[in-house]
Amino acid sequence: GIQGGRLGCLRKLEVPEAGAALIEVPEEPEEEGARESLFTALSQVHLPRLAELSLNRLRPTDTDMLLLAVGVKRGNLLGLRVLDLGRSMGEGGFGRVGMEEL
Repeated sequence: GIQGGRLGCLRKLEVPEAGAALIEVPEEPEEEGARESLFTALSQVHLPRLAELSLNRLRPTDTDMLLLAVGVKRGNLLGLRVLDLGRSMGEGGFGRVGMEEL
């Protein structure tokens, strides 16, 4: 996976609607940490070729945005040119805290 360092050549990451449902509303115990795992990986793993990151279907929270900001500040996402958050700000998504941190 991402944390194993096997996706260093990744250029675009878009979570499809079905994947977003699994991350937002876990039905199985092993799926419970899927969202946290994704954002933790983005904060810790060097992904120099990742140019497009689409998170609009996930409705990132302030906590998610804080983890993403850590990755940006560490230089893990130097190639990032497009960050698609869709309409995630506000109800159920991130707020001022998440935006300021990014």
